[in-house]
Amino acid sequence: MTEPVQTERSWAWHLTRVSGLVLAVLVPLHFVSAHIINDTALSTGGRIATRWRSSVWRALDWAFLTLALVHGGLGIRALAATVLGQKRERGQAVITAVVLVVTAGLVAITTFVLFTYEITL
Repeated sequence: MTEPVQTERSWAWHLTRVSGLVLAVLVPLHFVSAHIINDTALSTGGRIATRWRSSVWRALDWAFLTLALVHGGLGIRALAATVLGQKRERGQAVITAVVLVVTAGLVAITTFVLFTYEITL
């Protein structure tokens, strides 16, 4: 009997899997909350502002959006690595840097908007 091959996984691989698992819980919760409990025809900015008065909803929305952005950015990074292959390490590094900077920028904007938005009704 042969020994199983031990492969070392990168931090990105682990983060993609963890964010995917958390999103697998948050997406159905969001769907039920936004589309089943509340009528989407009645959704307005005022309803969202009312929901965002609660810090719990802000934190959940922030986690949902941040994890989705990180998960998507890491997925694009993995796709670029697969397409470019091992031969083009410089191109792979450039694409990885661009994807990570764009993802970090979007996370920063999301954080700024969610936690500094002034709620007025």
